[in-house]
Amino acid sequence: MHFDIAISVGSNCQSRFNISRVLFSRHSDDKKLFSLQDPFVKSIDFGSFFFDWSVTPINSSKQILSQNFEGVLELKNLKISNLNDGSQTIIDTASGCSYPHTFPKTQVGECTTEILEKAYPKVRDKYDYVINKTKEALSSDKKILCVLTGNHADHDVIELCDIIEQLTSNFSLLYTPWENRQGFNEIDNTNYDSRIIKRPIKHEPYPGDFNSWEKAFHEISFGPKKT
Repeated sequence: MHFDIAISVGSNCQSRFNISRVLFSRHSDDKKLFSLQDPFVKSIDFGSFFFDWSVTPINSSKQILSQNFEGVLELKNLKISNLNDGSQTIIDTASGCSYPHTFPKTQVGECTTEILEKAYPKVRDKYDYVINKTKEALSSDKKILCVLTGNHADHDVIELCDIIEQLTSNFSLLYTPWENRQGFNEIDNTNYDSRIIKRPIKHEPYPGDFNSWEKAFHEISFGPKKT
């Protein structure tokens, strides 16, 4: 199966990182370690889509896509939230999407209202760009591989596909649930249809287990074809 482009649709940064890492490993002529800052990464369309570097619960993905990105990342809805590990993130309370990497922080890792408001215009410009790029990709004639990681109820995965299909019919969804994730129980056992490729991966913190991701992309190619 070949796709013109791969786009993360959630639920965290692992999807985007490993789309880029797999693409890099397949197209780089040498065996150097992957880095998002590598000039080769910037020479091919590796990413820059809306869901790339956010934490997006599947209900947030469904809401954002069904509303065609209307009302996302408005300053009035952005709140600073403290996480259990002591770090901070910015949550868009309207969508439930959080942005751990988007806004600058102090030297001790804190974000303040002043920092948030000062950085917002530049962040808004960046996200206007990636919103438009995501819309353009979905409305184009490109064959798209959407990638979703994390553990989700079957009906939510299917509903997400239904929403994506309203935007583009030329797609498949690669769903990579985490194996043996404690505390997660499937809500139902609905059979997936042909739009969905389900390939479990090892449960690891960011950036994830590359061997698992390589297996998930087995016999799936995307991006420019190697000549």
